[in-house]
Amino acid sequence: MRGRVFAPALRGTTLSWAIVALCLGMLALTLLRSGVLITRDMVLIDTPALSADALGVGDLAARNVPQDGLLALLGQILPASWFARALILGSAGIAAWAAWGYGPLGVGLTLCNPFTIERLAQGQWSLVIAAWLLPGIAASAQHPLRQLSLVWLASLTPTGAVVAGVVAILTRPALSSVAGAAAVSLPWLVPALLNPPSSAAGAAFATRPEADLGPEALNITATVVGLGGIWNAEVARTGGVIAGALLFLLLLTGLRAAPLRLVLLGAAGILAAACSLDLQGIPGGALFRDTHKFVLFALPAYAAMAAGIRWLWLQGVGLVLLALSVPQAPQQLAELRPVPADSSWQRLHEEAAGVDVLLVGPATAITTYEGRVAVDPRTKAVAAVQPGGLVVDGKVVDPPNPRWEQAMAAWERRDDAALAQLQVGLVVDGEHTHRVAGVEPRPHGHGLALLVWWLLLPLFIGLRALRVRRRQHPS
Repeated sequence: MRGRVFAPALRGTTLSWAIVALCLGMLALTLLRSGVLITRDMVLIDTPALSADALGVGDLAARNVPQDGLLALLGQILPASWFARALILGSAGIAAWAAWGYGPLGVGLTLCNPFTIERLAQGQWSLVIAAWLLPGIAASAQHPLRQLSLVWLASLTPTGAVVAGVVAILTRPALSSVAGAAAVSLPWLVPALLNPPSSAAGAAFATRPEADLGPEALNITATVVGLGGIWNAEVARTGGVIAGALLFLLLLTGLRAAPLRLVLLGAAGILAAACSLDLQGIPGGALFRDTHKFVLFALPAYAAMAAGIRWLWLQGVGLVLLALSVPQAPQQLAELRPVPADSSWQRLHEEAAGVDVLLVGPATAITTYEGRVAVDPRTKAVAAVQPGGLVVDGKVVDPPNPRWEQAMAAWERRDDAALAQLQVGLVVDGEHTHRVAGVEPRPHGHGLALLVWWLLLPLFIGLRALRVRRRQHPS
């Protein structure tokens, strides 16, 4: 009898290891090449500027903190793009370890699903890290310090901080969970309170159906329950929706094993994504103007339901359906392959010497580099005056940054006094650069202090863990 019980467990463990090896191997083969990582939203160069925008206290909303500040700070001593690669691979490994108890299907769902694949193709690597960690955060409810550590890692991006905080509070409703979620959110929360973001971009970032099964409601439902639906059709999957919907039905067989709170949270997330719920009218709601992000709330419930499927062969069927739900995964991951860096970025970084730089060009920071559409890498290499404009499907979603418009007008007049008043110290117009006299680098202010606070949180967690251990095992 013991052998009959042990054999399926051993096979399940072997299968879990195989899934982790496959997922991490594909990532490693893609990322661990010479060059820098540039595709769409992912612009990871080796020496990014430690600018006000990187710290979340610039002209635009703090949507990329603390990740940009962390990379800029570490880029002073080591290649930031390689640190990011280590962070991506390490986080995937940590996520697999934290979700190990969910079984092979749960581990597979954690690492590779339509949401994570589409977001990687979009270049939103830190959001994917948060998505990977969510099932482990839910599973760590009985280990508060471990859970807080995972929440901290997920908080590289503001959306990750919010979703991870909600999952932590829901699975472990305690004051320490609330305090931890608030502490990791300070790098973006403080700038957001001091300079509230404004946007009317809800329709452009609404969840999009990825199937044509008949009525629109059926298309969007089948897409979302399968964890797809990103707004950008260029990175959306072109198949696998039916497989994803069948996988969802299979997961429902493990529903009774999933905690009710996670099930309700997941149902709310799926419903919000399917309805493209617009929360931009409430504080913090702008983080979810991209309504496909609501799917994040369903990931812990999906993993928990996967753990409720006891038959290993049925988990195997689920893994086949999971693979079929991401049919373009190899091609989508291939878009992350590093490309050669342009030496002019480093020269511009050195010439700017920390002052704000006006990059003369269109009102959006989108360019094409090595055949890839991406955010202009120069906006990361220097403290650029961010254009701020955003156009989706030919429609203006975000208007240009007023400071950028004023600086462009001043440059057209060749008005150095106005540029200096706007704190623009260098203008780059094509191959020509123009230094504005008397302009010094802007102080980083509370942005740097908030980054340091965030970096110190693991130390506080470690000291707390040491104190608890000494209390439990006095010498």
